[in-house]
Amino acid sequence: MRNFKIKFMRKIVRSVAAIALCACTLTTIAQQVPKPKTVVKTKTKTIVKTKVDPTINNTQSSATAERVIMPMGIMGHLPTVDMKLPNPGGADVRIGDMIGANGLLIMFSCNTCPFVRKAEAHTSDIISYAQAKGVGMIIVNSNEATRSGDDSPEQMVHYMKEHKYTVPYVIDPGSHFADMLGATHTPEVFLFNKAGNLVYQGAIEDNPSDPSQSQRFYVKEAIDSLLVNKFSAPPMNRSIGCSIKRIKS
Repeated sequence: MRNFKIKFMRKIVRSVAAIALCACTLTTIAQQVPKPKTVVKTKTKTIVKTKVDPTINNTQSSATAERVIMPMGIMGHLPTVDMKLPNPGGADVRIGDMIGANGLLIMFSCNTCPFVRKAEAHTSDIISYAQAKGVGMIIVNSNEATRSGDDSPEQMVHYMKEHKYTVPYVIDPGSHFADMLGATHTPEVFLFNKAGNLVYQGAIEDNPSDPSQSQRFYVKEAIDSLLVNKFSAPPMNRSIGCSIKRIKS
C-alpha cells in the first residue's frame, strides 16, 4: 500500500512538471511572435492627365495636356455650321453656307502630300460631280505645323490656281476643324447629307497609290447613294495618305 502511494505521488509530480513546462514554452513562443503593426489607411491621389477638348477655347497651360481626336462615326452630326475658315483666295468661308441642296462634301487636303498630288485629276472630277449633283464642297488644309512653309496661305493660293479649283480651299487654324471631324489624313473626305449627318468618310478611291488604276470611286458612289437615300457600299473606307501635320503640344 505504501509503495502504491509513492508511485501515485510520483505520477502527480511528473504531470504537474509537464504542465508547468508546457506553460513556460507557450509563454516563450508568445514572446517571440511579433506584435501586429498598426496599419494607417491613407487616401491615394489618382493623377489624371488633362485632356483638351479642341472645340473649346481652352487657355489653361499644362505640360500634361493632350489633344483628343475622336472619330465622328457614321450619322454623326456636323459639329459646327457657324465656324468661319480663312480663305487665302477670298473672303472667309462659313461652313453652313457651303451646304448644297443635297449635302456637303468636305475634303481634307494639302499642297505637298504625294497621295494628294497623284489624285488631283480625280479631285477635279469630284468637284464637278458634286456640283452637278447639288452637293456643296469645300477643301480644307489643316497642316498647321507647315503653315509657314509649303502650306502657307501664299502657297495655297498658288496651288489652287494651278489646279483650277472652283470651290474654296481654306485654312483650318490650329487644326481644330479636323479635330472636330476626326480627320487624320490627306486626302480624306467627309460627306454629309442635307440634314448635316455623316453618310460617308474615308478614301476617295480604291487605289490611292496609283489612281490611274482605280476601279471604284467611293466618293461618287456615296454621292449617288445619298441622292436616292440608299446606301449599299460601305459607309467608311480607310483613308490612305499623309498624316495631317498638327502642332504638337
